[in-house]
Amino acid sequence: MTNIAKILFTLFLLAAPYGLRAQEATDGRGPAPVIRSLRPIYYTTGAQLGAPLSGNTADMKFQISFRTDLAQNIGGSGINLALGYTQISLWSFYIRSYPFYDHTFIPGLYAWKQFYRTDGYHSLLWGFEHRSNGRDDAYSRSINYLFCTWFRQWNLRDKESLTLSAAARFGVGCYGDVYTFDILTKYLGIARLRAAYRTCDGRWEFAGEVLPLLNKSLANVTADVAWCIAPKLGYPSLFVQYHYGYDEAFRDCVTVTGATINPDGYVPYDRTAPAPARHMLRFGLLFSPGNVLR
Repeated sequence: MTNIAKILFTLFLLAAPYGLRAQEATDGRGPAPVIRSLRPIYYTTGAQLGAPLSGNTADMKFQISFRTDLAQNIGGSGINLALGYTQISLWSFYIRSYPFYDHTFIPGLYAWKQFYRTDGYHSLLWGFEHRSNGRDDAYSRSINYLFCTWFRQWNLRDKESLTLSAAARFGVGCYGDVYTFDILTKYLGIARLRAAYRTCDGRWEFAGEVLPLLNKSLANVTADVAWCIAPKLGYPSLFVQYHYGYDEAFRDCVTVTGATINPDGYVPYDRTAPAPARHMLRFGLLFSPGNVLR
């Protein structure tokens, strides 16, 4: 990738959230926005902890996510239905050729219902997602799963709030030619617990997330701190993230036996010996315009 292409691509990524924000804005008299946000959008850079700093241990990571609503308040039930897409990319930005290290593509079908209370709201979100790295060779990684997520938000005072969520998912995936449940149980997690607190001035948000695993690392763990530059707009925020686990760069965390791929394309996946998990510390910009899923 040339320097010009790199600059143009980076500018496109930075402009995308503002396009979604414009779609979110409405005065209640016009048509509903065609595209809305789904998960938070962020752009970060950082490096592995405990490893020498180099182009191989430092990277950029970004997530883009959006949805288009298919139906709202189906049959008066309060249930909404949408199609969504999320992409998480790891970019080896500090290597001379600027290669993309890994991608996770996540199309999905989502349904949710929100219940309002005097002190906040709670909601239930459920649906189907497919996750893939977009490859069709022996290093292909994909998984299909059903999920259900419960949210509860308490509005404390002014903009101060506390949010708790719990999710469960079940599915089957494949690594190369090997179909396995291990992608969920050992690497991605079949459950997710999250807590987030926002201060009363709306500027600071502190969040933590744990995904229990059935391997020696016990869990994928993420901790976030965000400081909002423009609280009245709701974004962007300066964003610091610590991440420990297997789910971010899955291809590095699966042990395979043998130095090369067999002629038939089969990767001899070793189910018993996960490779070491990664510790990453990153900082960047976070955009979170009205997302319904973390």
